[in-house]
Amino acid sequence: MNIYKTLLISVAALIAVNNHALAQRDTLKKRIIIYPNIIMINPLLIVNGDIPVYYEHVINESFSVEVAPGLTYEDYTQDIYEALFGPLKYVSSSKANLGYGLKAGFKFFPKTKNKYRLERLYLSPELGFRHYSIDYPTEDPFGNATNQYISGYTNRLDIKFLFGGEQAGVKHFVVDWYVGVGLRSTTAVQYLNGTNYNGSITTVPNNQSYIRPALYAGFKMGVGF
Repeated sequence: MNIYKTLLISVAALIAVNNHALAQRDTLKKRIIIYPNIIMINPLLIVNGDIPVYYEHVINESFSVEVAPGLTYEDYTQDIYEALFGPLKYVSSSKANLGYGLKAGFKFFPKTKNKYRLERLYLSPELGFRHYSIDYPTEDPFGNATNQYISGYTNRLDIKFLFGGEQAGVKHFVVDWYVGVGLRSTTAVQYLNGTNYNGSITTVPNNQSYIRPALYAGFKMGVGF
């Protein structure tokens, strides 16, 4: 009798555990939220002097489009790298000015057989453009710094292929991570060794235009509505 009683209790416990697991799965499924519109920022890009604001509009469950206008400053990591290993020269006394940038792309969300995945994985081609100017110092014929600068600029065009994941949580909070590869086209106009003699400035221009492979990574966060 005790054996049958134990079996009945065991079966009842298994049924309860199974029902609890199914309820959890249904809860997870309900938590997969797709907001029609999302606004996000990317804190990691600040170290590159880039401050875009992303707006994503969902077309359907498989596609969305995204644009990100914003302000941009000197590309600290890229400029220092180029100064050490590339054709550009790093001038410590130069002054970067606030510029502008724009990114645009679309996301493709492949369908998955895992209906209970919280994260929506995606593939995304993206174009990015940045423009900012840099003022380069001048010296008098005796090597003393003057208060006059001559302005150059840097343009960067990125063609990116990204892989990432997007997840919408509670209270309209959305997170998005990505990694990727691509090509970066740089056009830079620098003015070096500027000499200022009674207001007449002579410089040594260092104009460069080149294309390099690039790696990308980012983490975006924002709100959906």
